[in-house]
Amino acid sequence: MKTKLIVIILSAGMLIGGGGGYYYYQHNYVDTLMLSEVVGHTDNDIVNILVNLGDFDTGLTRHDISNLKTNGNYWINRMNEVNAIADPALQEQANIKLMADMMEDPTMKKVCKIITAKGFEFSINILENLI
Repeated sequence: MKTKLIVIILSAGMLIGGGGGYYYYQHNYVDTLMLSEVVGHTDNDIVNILVNLGDFDTGLTRHDISNLKTNGNYWINRMNEVNAIADPALQEQANIKLMADMMEDPTMKKVCKIITAKGFEFSINILENLI
């Protein structure tokens, strides 16, 4: 009798733990966010207008957003350094290097796809509002 009770308790615990683990994985690593979920409501009227005009699935997960919050300042600083280069030829070379570095980061690779699809400035505004 005692063994059956232990087996039932362990089975229930495993089911609850497995269900919780599945939910956590699904919520953080599989479910993608809409633009309005990523940006939320900001004080920047341009971003709010763009979000209201076209809310789309970004392809970013909550885990990606966490990575962007962690590394966002680094990428914004790199973009600002490239934009500050006065010589157009050097700026183009720096842009190519920056894009190559971004493509090595899986999260930034997703953001770069959004950039090419929706516009560079729009994505910078998203990054700035996340931080």
